[in-house]
Amino acid sequence: MIRHINKGRGFGLIEVVFGSAIISLTLFGILSVAKNSLRVTDYALRSAQSGYLILEGAEAVRAMRDVNWINISGLTTATTYYLTFSTETNRFATTSVNTLVDGIFERSFTLADVFRNGSDDIASSGTNDPGTKKITVNVSWFNRNSTTTKTVDFYLTNI
Repeated sequence: MIRHINKGRGFGLIEVVFGSAIISLTLFGILSVAKNSLRVTDYALRSAQSGYLILEGAEAVRAMRDVNWINISGLTTATTYYLTFSTETNRFATTSVNTLVDGIFERSFTLADVFRNGSDDIASSGTNDPGTKKITVNVSWFNRNSTTTKTVDFYLTNI
């Protein structure tokens, strides 16, 4: 009796293992790219939303000034204020209570006194200008493991 030795024995099993490994690595790579793209898209969305909220906050403070300068000059400098919308007056108002916008964003603003030098230019020290205030609007949100904050500074004058 002649025996034939099959040298290809088990070769099909090795092909299946290597094929499965290649398919698994490919799927893992695709899922990893999809996960990272969702994370980047979420950050871009929050960043764009925060930009609009900063703009809205700055316009709300300007509108409060336009109604009456005392709405700005009557506020305490270096105090954090939050904006709330009053449905009774259809205007923004200040509050000391933090309310999240869309349950995600914290929007606040602070005021600082403005000083002028001998040339009547804005300076870090000099004569206080009671008709001008520096406004800083902040929008913050929790992003993964940290808080992201966007800030804009501008000057308001009594017009």
